[in-house]
Amino acid sequence: MSARRKVLAGLLAGFFLILPLAWAEDVRLKDAIQEFGEKRFIQTTPTRVKAGPFKLHPSLETRTAYDTNILGEKDDPKDDVVFNIRPGAILEIPIQKHQLALGYEADFENFVKRTNQNDQNQNFFALADFNFPSWYVNVYEELSETSDRAGTTFTERIPRFDQTIDPKIGYRWKRWTFETGFRHFTRDFRRQADDSLDFQLVEWRGVIFYDLFARLKALLDYQTAQIDYDDNYV
Repeated sequence: MSARRKVLAGLLAGFFLILPLAWAEDVRLKDAIQEFGEKRFIQTTPTRVKAGPFKLHPSLETRTAYDTNILGEKDDPKDDVVFNIRPGAILEIPIQKHQLALGYEADFENFVKRTNQNDQNQNFFALADFNFPSWYVNVYEELSETSDRAGTTFTERIPRFDQTIDPKIGYRWKRWTFETGFRHFTRDFRRQADDSLDFQLVEWRGVIFYDLFARLKALLDYQTAQIDYDDNYV
């Protein structure tokens, strides 16, 4: 396999007010995954269905929007009304201070005039969060089958598989937390014509947190990443 590599490295140090992640305008099921400093966990709505230790959180979101330029074209923009239906569910298994969770969401996107742009996307994620008195292990994985519209000009759908696995491990000592982890992301295009654009990214990181107050931390963060393409592409 020939490869084109791009190495990214950065050193960041400073004081940050760390807030939980939230998106109010376009809520997706995976937005239930919250992060605050070294913590990564599932924050769900009140349990709808419960059987023993299992908690099921079904969801259904509908959305209607009028888009004045569905293809993002500079000249001759095309408008349409877009309907989105997103059924999904999260299965949560809390075990004392630990948490296991599985999530699935489908996204049906339907156009009134240009039905050739109709599409269905699927998203799956899993989270394992283990917390012990002085250390923790957290593993997150996400898999998407999508041909979602790009944020730039496009003329056709580009079907692809995206997969991310993001494990991390940390040790707590007094007001300090030492964490290391890596992220592996792959993008696999489903059409043979796009195979040359397949790539994978491997990112290693190390973080040191220092607790100042309840919601204020100082951190020192280092990351390095490498991107490999399946084929040479210019």
